[in-house]
Amino acid sequence: MVLFSKQYPFGKKETYIHNEIPALLNEFEKIHIVPVDYYGDGSDMGYQLDQSRISIHLVNKLFDQTFSYRLVKNLRAIVTVSKEVIFGRDGFNHLLHLRSALATAKVCYDQANVLDCGLFADGKKRVLYSYWFHRSVVTGALLTRYFKPGMPLLARAHSSDLYHKDWNKIIQLEKFPFMPFEWFKVSAVNRVYAITDHGAAHFKRVFPKGGDRFSVARLGVADPDITNPLNDSGTFRLVTCSGITRNKRILRMPGVLAQLKEQLAARGINQTVQWVHIGSATEENMQAIQLDMKARDVEHMCDLKGWMNQDQIRNYYQSVQVNVFLNISRAEGLPVSVMEAFSYGIPGIVTATVGNPEIVDESCGAVIPVDFNDDELVSEIMRLMLNPSLQDEWRSGALNKFQRDYNASKNYRDFASALANQMNEIE
Repeated sequence: MVLFSKQYPFGKKETYIHNEIPALLNEFEKIHIVPVDYYGDGSDMGYQLDQSRISIHLVNKLFDQTFSYRLVKNLRAIVTVSKEVIFGRDGFNHLLHLRSALATAKVCYDQANVLDCGLFADGKKRVLYSYWFHRSVVTGALLTRYFKPGMPLLARAHSSDLYHKDWNKIIQLEKFPFMPFEWFKVSAVNRVYAITDHGAAHFKRVFPKGGDRFSVARLGVADPDITNPLNDSGTFRLVTCSGITRNKRILRMPGVLAQLKEQLAARGINQTVQWVHIGSATEENMQAIQLDMKARDVEHMCDLKGWMNQDQIRNYYQSVQVNVFLNISRAEGLPVSVMEAFSYGIPGIVTATVGNPEIVDESCGAVIPVDFNDDELVSEIMRLMLNPSLQDEWRSGALNKFQRDYNASKNYRDFASALANQMNEIE
């Protein structure tokens, strides 16, 4: 298998790819990892890998390009962009961002050429699997179109990489980022695995002729085999876990806490509430949220822990009582952070965006409108806080939902088997 990533295994991101590797190794003799967005020298490896069965191929390296090569590359880049303009949904933006589209096509063509001259020089047939439905699929598509025809090309699809220009509408950005080559990617892949039912339905609606190539393959997290403790009866603890960004809307939490404090006081309820946030922020956003916490007099209710690695998050969930996990984003594919909370029996309150309602329902939490008012979120928090039997019901429901739909050992085993079967079918 050739596995396209963004930068994995370099740096510390794309943890979910690392969690999937053992299942892939059960189905494939060897995995060749191609980090298409990595431009380093290979010295900053962030993960330990079995180097007897896993090799890494750096494709962003300079090489001498003959005049004939540059000419062919430029012509094929022009053809690729032209077809997108003619057949794609976003042709106008490819004209508007013509220089960017051509540059992307050329970079991906160079990457395909590097792979053809190196990894594929032995003539062996391999399945190409892109973890993201982003420009690595363009690299794979150019590789199968011009260098290695007939090679199976498969891909996962998550959020912005899946919805393309529609994602900009979902999160209502003022300046739309350009996501090129949707039609080219869809036309080139043998199968696309969306991580949500919502995503698969979107594909089938936008590309009805390719409906049989769109499947659902859910992500998952490891079973910790331990539940979150109920060891702090004096504190009701809310947790959020994400970057502090406009889309995640963590900046609204001081206002939510102020209203919650006000409602508890009005009812004469003496309950300690603590909000814990796990995740980093820009200096500007961190300063803004700290100033708002102080202005609303809720600093004593807040614990901003900053970035934590996976082990630190797991240790926290294993040792500190968490009453509810909050996801108040405007847009999410399907947040792994919610899966992780559920694996410990922590229920959730989430917004009704994209894939969120697929993981949270009335058995394990509550779903509030995407454009919620603070009092709608506070109402659900209060309902849970004042109803111990509901807390027990939701905790049990969260564990059941995790085991049924988001247990990594089952999901990744089934997915790796599907990839292997897909390769055999294509052959």
